[in-house]
Amino acid sequence: MKRKVEKYFSNILNSFLLLHPVLDLLTSIGIKTMLIPFSLGSIIRILFLIFVMYSVLFVYKKRKVGWYYLFTFIYIVGFVISIVLYENGNNMLGELQKTLKTFYFPLLLISIYPIKAEIKWSTKHLITTLMIYLILIFIPEILNIGFDSYEITKEGSVGFFYSANEISAIVSILTPLFILYLFDGKINITKVFIFIIYITVILNLGTKTPFLALIITSALFMFWFLMKKKILKSLIKTYILALTLIAVVTLGAYIIPKTTFYKNINIHLDFLEVKDINDIFEDPQLIDHFIFSQRLSFLDNKAKIYEKVNIPQKMFGIGYYENNKESKMIEMDYFDIYYSHGIIGFVLFFSIYTYILIDIVKKSYLIIKDKKTYSIFICIIFILVLSLFTGHIIIAPAVSYISVYIIMYLEKACQNKIKKLN
Repeated sequence: MKRKVEKYFSNILNSFLLLHPVLDLLTSIGIKTMLIPFSLGSIIRILFLIFVMYSVLFVYKKRKVGWYYLFTFIYIVGFVISIVLYENGNNMLGELQKTLKTFYFPLLLISIYPIKAEIKWSTKHLITTLMIYLILIFIPEILNIGFDSYEITKEGSVGFFYSANEISAIVSILTPLFILYLFDGKINITKVFIFIIYITVILNLGTKTPFLALIITSALFMFWFLMKKKILKSLIKTYILALTLIAVVTLGAYIIPKTTFYKNINIHLDFLEVKDINDIFEDPQLIDHFIFSQRLSFLDNKAKIYEKVNIPQKMFGIGYYENNKESKMIEMDYFDIYYSHGIIGFVLFFSIYTYILIDIVKKSYLIIKDKKTYSIFICIIFILVLSLFTGHIIIAPAVSYISVYIIMYLEKACQNKIKKLN
């Protein structure tokens, strides 16, 4: 049994990545239409995490990882005791469920890190996963049978999925790889068709993040090509690029006003009673509401609550419920982790994550010399930045797994480059 697990472990990880859209689809249908009060996808992902942890400890025999598992278990026990003592523990099942979802990322990251060299990571699997998500949003959108991205006011369709924020996060962090896929090699009918699906999806999701990710990715790739002087070597290529940019801008000026993305901006501006877009940048409250979707206000409220709690709660966190009601998340992952899980939980969560990121930064100059690793590096930048500003990246298991996959891909690329140099 152990030999079979070791033999097929890489295939299992890659297959589970491709299974993610299906898990999210089943979860969404279960919650939206069958009114199932729990996330089927989260349960399967937690079971998968347990399988990975078991495999690392007893198949690959990486026993040092067990210390992190032990510390995490001890922390969760302390967290539970704190909740019972100071919050009555009436919502303990919900607290534990959200805690497991939050620590899914660091537990998976530290589990796979010691065996990363033995896994066959592939950007094709990441791109295929994105395409499945796009198709499962696009088809319901054109048939007008998808779920709404927002319950009230704003417009948008998230296809057959449940959370617009998580889906937009997945689309955003995989955008650099998608753009690389489109323009690496010959452009054909299939790529054009897939690009149309991609544009249709990001403009009709109703969220700002994927559209901004596309703009930033395009700018960074333009910078890459200019630095490499590949465009300037050919006058014909320069003309083609210029004509393409003009065509895209012209087409965008015609199409974008007809999309839910544009409509939602106008709805938001009307709600704020903003006549001139420049007025937003002169009022901190308007900046918070329009750009950050009130996340700065949520942060301020959570900080005030945290200031009033006692030392044990500051150390172990204030949890996810207040007065028997689920408290409003800030939707800025770093702060949500800090306030929900306190100083100890925050340090435990980010210790391994920070170590791996520092290791990647130290070695990255060795490998950011080709388009594929450059695009992966942009993906990681998106993971870091979006975790701060939009959330739903490293505390949502669906996005966490993809994030871990991307990080491990680049880490292994660094390791392989060092071996070649030596």
